[in-house]
Amino acid sequence: MFKFEPIYFAPIAKLGGGWIAFKDSPSPPPAPDYTGAALAQGAANKESAVATLQGSNPNINTPYGSQAVSWANDPNTGNPIPTVNQTLAPAQQSLLDSQNRLSQNIAGVAEQGVNRVGEAVAQPFDTSNVRPLQADAAARQQAQNAAYGNATARLDPQWNMAGDQNETKLRNQGLVPGGEAYDNAMRNFNFGKNDAYSQAYNNSFNTGLAAQQSDFGMQNQANTANLQQQAYLRSLPLNELNAMRTGAQVQNPTFQPYQGTTVQPAPIFAGAQAQGTANQNMYNTQAGAANSFNSGLMGMAGTIGGMYAGSPAGGAAIKSLFG
Repeated sequence: MFKFEPIYFAPIAKLGGGWIAFKDSPSPPPAPDYTGAALAQGAANKESAVATLQGSNPNINTPYGSQAVSWANDPNTGNPIPTVNQTLAPAQQSLLDSQNRLSQNIAGVAEQGVNRVGEAVAQPFDTSNVRPLQADAAARQQAQNAAYGNATARLDPQWNMAGDQNETKLRNQGLVPGGEAYDNAMRNFNFGKNDAYSQAYNNSFNTGLAAQQSDFGMQNQANTANLQQQAYLRSLPLNELNAMRTGAQVQNPTFQPYQGTTVQPAPIFAGAQAQGTANQNMYNTQAGAANSFNSGLMGMAGTIGGMYAGSPAGGAAIKSLFG
């Protein structure tokens, strides 16, 4: 036989007695334990984090050394704490020990060099040999006179010969001093002679200036060389100290990091939410079905009750129909 949900009967006074049938509505589902689900989710998240951390830090062995990871629980929180220990290979460890001893010995020598550095820095720069830059007018004039003398030594015989030739030429032309043509010709000749000697003087003046500038440069170079020498001697102890302090050291091996896979926690809280939603949907479906069924029974009961109102046999018939 089919099993049906129970149907209940109740007397109806308004119909003069008789019975009415109805189906009981389902009870609402209990609320999910969200607090418990949240706590369980937190525990799952912690386990996932620990698993990810452990999976991402493996032990590593290389020809240069090894790296080992150990775990211990924190006494206060109980959370696991990783400890990474790196160990050099025997050859690398021996090399590191040797260089450490060498560095220690160099450090002792460097400490002695500190005193030399202090003594060098305490000495001020000696500027007694630094000459003030001076414009030597006598040297410039001497260079100028020498240049002009060299120029006139060539110009004098040239223009003396040219003057004799010019005067002979004018006399052969019948021109005499005091005459207009003679005087004009001699004036033009003298203009050219003066221009030549003026150019020689200007060139000699520039030669004197160049000599003075060269003397300035030599004075400056001498001063610069003197200061550079003092600076070198002053910094020599410091450079020696730095050379001893910055020796090359053994580089520890670099361990390639392990690319671990992230462990996702179980979706406990989301499952609790989904279960609560499913229970509520089932309840709504059952309640809707009960309400629809009861509405149909009420209409049927009203009809039957009207047919058998006031009759004991009517109630028995209804009970027999739905019982």
